[in-house]
Amino acid sequence: MSTMHIKFNNIRDLADARYAAAAMAEWVGFTVGKADSLPVGKIQEILGWCSGPKLVLEPDASVTWDMLQAYLSVLPVDGIECTELQFQTWAEQPEMQSLSIILLGENSTGSISHSAQPAAAGVAHIWNITAALSQPEKVTDQQPFGISVDCTESEELISKNFDTWNYFFESIGVF
Repeated sequence: MSTMHIKFNNIRDLADARYAAAAMAEWVGFTVGKADSLPVGKIQEILGWCSGPKLVLEPDASVTWDMLQAYLSVLPVDGIECTELQFQTWAEQPEMQSLSIILLGENSTGSISHSAQPAAAGVAHIWNITAALSQPEKVTDQQPFGISVDCTESEELISKNFDTWNYFFESIGVF
């Protein structure tokens, strides 16, 4: 299988970030601009304990350029995951020129899809994956450019169970 890029979305805690690093994820994403978004200090703390994946900010639709620029000034951001409209609004900003861009959109079935702009190619599709509902053989057969994984918050870190993800990643040959 060719190299598949993995992105973990909406990182909520250190356990998710460390799991993403162990899965050799290309990117870890942190939602910003929502009422329940992690504060910048918490994102910095998590990043301090986790190395490997690149940091992608996932700004809410309400985030303005000034708000995004404030995050860019204090976090080591490698990429932005945004809507097409946000990208069109922000694309000419000098800070955007050095960032990887992951565009959110809808695919033909109406469900959310992700696409990423690899360095020397066009926009490539990244499948949004839910381990419990996904069929690993489809991923290995169709070999998408990448997959996007949603993280969830647990009441207690000790209760996090990654068994379903472990099985999924083992099945597609990541572990």
